Amino acid sequence: MKLHPVSAIRSFQKNQAAPAAKPGHGLRVLTVLAALLMFPVASQAALYDRESDTAFSTDRFRVEIQELGGSLPVLAQTIVPNADETQPSLEEEAPAGEEPIDPRLLDDAAPTDDPFADPFGDAVYEEDPFEKKQPDIPPLSDPFEGFNRSMYTFNDTVYEYGLRPVGEVFRDYVGEEFRIALRNLYNVLLAPAKLVSCIVQGKWKKGGIVLLRTVMNVTFGWGGMLDVAGQEYGIEAVDEDFGQALGFHHIGSGPYIMLPFFGPSTARDTVGLAVDSVLNPLFWLIPNATVGAGVTTGKVVNETSFIIDDKKALDESAIDPYESVRDFYHQIRVRKIRE
Repeated sequence: MKLHPVSAIRSFQKNQAAPAAKPGHGLRVLTVLAALLMFPVASQAALYDRESDTAFSTDRFRVEIQELGGSLPVLAQTIVPNADETQPSLEEEAPAGEEPIDPRLLDDAAPTDDPFADPFGDAVYEEDPFEKKQPDIPPLSDPFEGFNRSMYTFNDTVYEYGLRPVGEVFRDYVGEEFRIALRNLYNVLLAPAKLVSCIVQGKWKKGGIVLLRTVMNVTFGWGGMLDVAGQEYGIEAVDEDFGQALGFHHIGSGPYIMLPFFGPSTARDTVGLAVDSVLNPLFWLIPNATVGAGVTTGKVVNETSFIIDDKKALDESAIDPYESVRDFYHQIRVRKIRE
């Protein structure tokens, strides 16, 4: 039987391609076997830490457990330092018969007689040797409290219905610069009393400051209305009076006295106030008591215009305004005498 040329060619290609199919199936089989053999190697490579270049194989994991005494939580803490923050950690139980140690006992400063004493208590630590201790303020006697309270009520009534309304009007319609100028002028008139107080106490430097400020302000500050020495040259005012001079020489304050119109005082400060009044030039220059009363009233009204808000805050915050004024006055006087 004679084949057609095309049929002969196809029959030859079929006979040649058939044997080639067997090697293809064999290669697939070898590939599957190789993948199965490489699976343990790939599984071990999955534990490889690329950032630290450390491989945690199964064998190495067992070895490290044995080196650490078989403590799995310790090994976990070694591998992951903050493991206790991310998941609950396995706590080792304390040996039987032993109680947990109170951490406060580890502080050497804790008192030994009380095992659970607070190591941060005041009794543990000593006082700061570098702390500057302020001397105690002596108590102020108030044997005339009934009379003083009556005078306080009287002065407060005069202030509430007389000085405060006038001071508010004066503050609202008179500029602050002019009111400060009046206060500076009144302070210049106190220079003789301040100078005598400094001389009696032997404070020569302060006495020189009083003289220098008076000369400068009277000469260049419109008769004392401008504080040229303080604002231009930084020469601060000196706060001295004869009551402080008496206290400097250890004369006791005596009982507390609430003076009508003048306010809080003591027996010692009342004597000092009388001396300061005599040393005031207005005492000699004013022709009669009426003019003197007018000048004094103007001074008081001007001073009131500066303290209205402070007086209101004190009355609102104080439980007993009388005691607050008394204690505050006593503390201020003690501080000034000690300075």
